[in-house]
Amino acid sequence: MRTLFLSLMPNGFIPVLIVFTGLALILGLVTWRTAFGFIGLLLLLVVFTPFVESLFNSLPLGVVLLVMVGLGISLFTGVLRAVFGRGATDHFVGQVMYAVFAMPFRFIGYLIGRRRRL
Repeated sequence: MRTLFLSLMPNGFIPVLIVFTGLALILGLVTWRTAFGFIGLLLLLVVFTPFVESLFNSLPLGVVLLVMVGLGISLFTGVLRAVFGRGATDHFVGQVMYAVFAMPFRFIGYLIGRRRRL
């Protein structure tokens, strides 16, 4: 989730994040390991951004749309997990998956049942 959030940040905001990470380290809000891991993640994003951009430019539109749908779903579940917790999010995602997989069968049953009545 943190990587997704950082990848959506503009490049001009990265120095501000580094400064706030240093401030949090000075104030004792984060440990050395967390701060260096966060700064390392920022630097990896800066280095790999051109490669990822060229990869997405070379992919067909259908694949990019599928990746964007997956990104949206993972962002949505991340927000749900942050708001409601892991157990409630897992239950909700299970219910939604059941509804999505059962929908075509219910639709076929609706069409067959309607045809019998006529």
